[in-house]
Formats: sequence, C-alpha cells, structure tokens
Amino acid sequence: MSLTSFHFKIMHCLTVDSYTIDELANIFNVSQSNIRVCIKQIGELLGKKKIFGIHNELNNNPNLKEDLKCLQKLTCDERKVFILLSFLRNELVNLSELSKKLKVTRRTISKDIVELKKILYDYNLNIEGFNSSGVKLVGLEEKKREIFELYLFKIYYEKKYLPEEFSEFFNYFKTLKIENNVDYSVQKILSMRKVLYQSFIILKMEILFIIAIIRQKYPVNYSHIDISENFKELFKKAPFLSDYEIKCIQEVYFQKDINNIFENNPKEIEIVKNLIIYLNKNLPYKFKVSQDTLIHIAHIAIIMDYKKKFNIKEFYSFNKKTFSLYMEEFHQITFFLRKYFDSIDSFDETSIATTLINSLHLEMEKKIENLNNIIIVYRFLQKPLLKNICKELGLEKIIKDTNYISVYEFDNYCKNNEINGIIIFEDIDIFNLNYKVISFNFPVSKMDYIKIKSFIE
Repeated sequence: MSLTSFHFKIMHCLTVDSYTIDELANIFNVSQSNIRVCIKQIGELLGKKKIFGIHNELNNNPNLKEDLKCLQKLTCDERKVFILLSFLRNELVNLSELSKKLKVTRRTISKDIVELKKILYDYNLNIEGFNSSGVKLVGLEEKKREIFELYLFKIYYEKKYLPEEFSEFFNYFKTLKIENNVDYSVQKILSMRKVLYQSFIILKMEILFIIAIIRQKYPVNYSHIDISENFKELFKKAPFLSDYEIKCIQEVYFQKDINNIFENNPKEIEIVKNLIIYLNKNLPYKFKVSQDTLIHIAHIAIIMDYKKKFNIKEFYSFNKKTFSLYMEEFHQITFFLRKYFDSIDSFDETSIATTLINSLHLEMEKKIENLNNIIIVYRFLQKPLLKNICKELGLEKIIKDTNYISVYEFDNYCKNNEINGIIIFEDIDIFNLNYKVISFNFPVSKMDYIKIKSFIE
C-alpha cells in the first residue's frame, strides 16, 4: 500500500486528537467519503479499525509517521512541481534519470510534462526536447525566476508533508544559505525600514537569494537599474544577485509605507470590507471591525490569493481538549473530595475544587512571571494575533516584543541568544532536543497556561 501527503496530514490531525470523520472533513474541506477511504487505508496499515485506535497507535509510537515515509509516493501535482524545480539547478533534465528518481515510468513523466506545459504557457515558457540528452525549459530567464519563486513558496508551505524525494532540494538550499550567509543579508534588508517581520516577507527574500545563487550562470540584466545608496554595500557583498532580484528587493523597500496595506493593497482591503458587510447582513449579530482587525484579515486575503493560484491547502487541527487541559486537576480533586466527605453534591464539590485550582494557578502565575528567555516561534500566524493570545494566556510579562521569532529566523537566533523554553501555536518541528517546547492549539483559554508549568518543573 502506498501513502500520499494527504494521508500524512490526516495522521497529523489524529496525533493531536481523535477527530470524527465529519470533523476531519471540515478541517480539510473535503467530502466525508474521501476521509473514510483514507482512514480505512491508514487503519489497515496500522491494524486498527477505528479512529480512536489509530489515534492511540500514533501517540504510542512517536516515530511511526517518520517510519511510514518510505511508503509515501508523489502525487501527480507533486511530480510536476519536482520536474519544474529540477530545471532550477539543471539546464537539461534527463527523463530516464527523473523516472528512476520519482519511481514512475517515462511515459508517466511525459504525461506530467504535457500538463506542466499548460501552466508554463501563461509565463511564455515551454519544455522542449534537446536531442537525446533530455528536456530543457525554454523562455526568458526573468520568467523562469518568476515561476521558480512561486513554486519554491509552494514547497516551503507544504514541506512537512512532502515525500522524501523533496529533501534533496531542502538540503541543498540549506547548504547554500549557510555558505552565502543569506540569513544575515535578509535581516539586514528588513532592518532598513520599520516593517512587520512577517514570515511571508522573510521567506520571499530567502527564496530570491536562493534562486539568484543557483542561477548565477544565467543573470538577468536590465539596460538600466538604479541602486539606492542604502543597498550598495549590501549588494556588493552579494554579487550573485541579478538585476531581477535587486529590482524585487528595492520595490518592496521603496513602497511608501511597507505596513500601509490600505495604500499598497486596496483590492484586498475592499474584499475584506465587503466580506464584513456580507456577514452583517446574513448573521443575527453585527461585527464592528477595527482598523487593526481589518489589516490582519487583509494580510490573510493576500496570502489566500497566492495559495489559490497554486492550489496550496493548509489545515489547522483545532483544539478539542481545551476543557480537559485544565479539568484534569478538577477531576483529581473531586475524586478525593468524595472520598473525604460522606456526602457532597456536585455544586459544593465544584465550588471547592475550583477554589483550590485557582489557588494553584495563582501560585503558578507568580512562578511564571519570574521566567525569562521564553520565545514564541511562529510561521504564518500574524504577530499581533500571537500577542493577543499571549495576553489572554497571561504571558505578556514574560514574552517581550523581541521574543517573537519567525521559524525562518530561528536557527540564526539560536546562535546568539539563550533560550529557556519555546512556545508554538502552529505545526512546527523544533529538532533541537536541548529546548523544552510547548505546543498550543486553537482555541486557547486563560486556563491553558497550565501547560507552561513544564517550564518551571
């Protein structure tokens, strides 16, 4: 039996909780029959008939998903992405070698290329045969870089669930970043103006640098390009940047106000305003949206537009256990209250247990306030949203503005800073075993901060 990235996404959800078929269908926005087929296949593989059994098996064997990676095969869409990105490094791509690498026939690869050509047509690009040596991506270098940039975004979004074949790209990019000190250059660019350190912007800059490094043999040169004084020294240290990357970087920099989404993205603002009007007409309650809220939703709309174009489907496994997280202590206390008292009703046991729990949490709050060097590592969640969540959790005193670290800055941050604990709200892997990591799933409540106690134990 073979697995796809969709199976692994479902397994991730079932590691978090024992979701129902209906809940999984809602999470992934697919039909229940689609989910049933995948659940049946996963169940047969693990020897479990029910979702709860799969959930327990995945939690009892933390390495199980990694062990199952050997059964994962590329989907048709993933093969097309792999074929296209093969041209990033290679002028000519040999179909026989590609078919061996992707474990499919040459005929299948040829069919994928036919479909890929339809996408490339919009960029005035084409894939053509080149004698018996292989196939070649033909067209303007600028257009090639444009589509490479978009597809690199796609694989970085879906990195965690992609088949092992894609690791060759990620390992190569990681080496290039270190060798060319890309992290330093990206941070230098972002520090030149007051800017929201969104992961989307950081990733865009990294991708531009990676493409420029790989495609040095095929530079994009314009007849004239003005280079700002602010960038001259930086660009001199990165001679691999072509005029295409210089233009892209400076366009971002020279926007009148990089955080002024009302001026830079009027289309998305209008979409969000109309959305609010629509919801207010159709729902029994009314939304009074602040400017900040409008901006946050518009940022999501911008990324949604891109994701729609390249069929990127993210998911979030919502928290079913918010109640049980802080009720574990409640059940323990009430169990012994019933043993201690000959007779106690539920109202009294609840009153006593809640009072005791509150006293525990007050004591814990005092200890939490003394914690330091705790950071939030985030991916694509908005920083203002994370700040509000931390405020809700009562963590605003220990999580300073500089403690919100993008996952794309994390490795660099670790080199220069002491870290006593990491908090995440997204599906992010922290591979350094020296750090304590606490993961939260939405929605969160004030009582969820009970998880923080592992930092003070």
